[in-house]
Amino acid sequence: MLNTLTLLNVTFFMTFGCHTKIHDKGLLTLQEKNLLLTNIDGEIYHVHAGKDKVYLKQLEGCIIYIEGSRLMKHVFVDEWIIQDAGSGSAPFVGPLKREGIQWTLFDHNTKSVLILEDVEKFITPNEHDIVLIGGYVVGPQRLKVISAKILVGEE
Repeated sequence: MLNTLTLLNVTFFMTFGCHTKIHDKGLLTLQEKNLLLTNIDGEIYHVHAGKDKVYLKQLEGCIIYIEGSRLMKHVFVDEWIIQDAGSGSAPFVGPLKREGIQWTLFDHNTKSVLILEDVEKFITPNEHDIVLIGGYVVGPQRLKVISAKILVGEE
């Protein structure tokens, strides 16, 4: 009897008392104030992203890849990457910085600095704005901007 009770307690603890790692991708949506990720299997997770929630809330409709801890239907995000922002390719996201006459972006996805061409055609850039950029590579670390959106403006 004691072994069965101990086994039930361990099973309950493993099911409800601990978390597991998750590596998944899916569609990011916002319902009321809840950030949700729906994966390809139709599973829906509540996303908890800490300080990054301010960015992710503005990426509704994007396909993102997340890594983190899962507790039942809740995901606590450690790392995230945007895989598709509606154009079929991964966008670039990060803070703007002025380098002489050029605007640069430290991209969250690639962890690299990119020089932006023609960003002024789409937004009025300010240093330290967090932006979402659609574009294509035209040279080493050089990106031709075809769309831009300010996620968080200069404070």
